[in-house]
Parts: sequence; structure tokens; C-alpha cells
Amino acid sequence: MGANDAGDFSIQRLLSADAKMSNAGRDAMFGVAGNPRRDAYNAIVDLGRAVTNVNQFRNTSRTGPISDGAGAALGLYNDSKKGII
Repeated sequence: MGANDAGDFSIQRLLSADAKMSNAGRDAMFGVAGNPRRDAYNAIVDLGRAVTNVNQFRNTSRTGPISDGAGAALGLYNDSKKGII
């Protein structure tokens, strides 16, 4: 679960496989809730969901520094119009 045919693990694959699995399937594979093995599996899935949720807010386009620079330039421009600079 969570790995492709080459054996490369992906948390998205694990979450997708978990979403397709019934509680009965989880019980059969990992034991019932409260079992240490099942609790460990649930912790991994919960952590994977948390990491995935955090990653959706990641700035992969790197526009943050550009926006900061544009904001600073706009501030300087406005200050120069007011005669502060």
C-alpha cells in the first residue's frame, strides 16, 4: 500500500488506497482499533493527511519574494510622491 510497481512510496498513494479501503478491510489487515499495529497505521495515515494539508499552502511558484519586492517598491514610490524621500 502506498508504493508503485517499482517500490517507490508515495503518501498520496497510501491515502488514496486507504480511502478505498473499508473498515472491515483495515481490521483484516491491521487489526481492530486499539490494537497497537492498527493504531500505528492510523497514526501514519493521520500524519500523511496533515502533511498533505500543509503542503497545499506551500508556495511552489516562489512568488512570495517577488511580492515582497513589489510591495517595497510600491512603498518607496508612494513615499516619494508624498515627499518623504
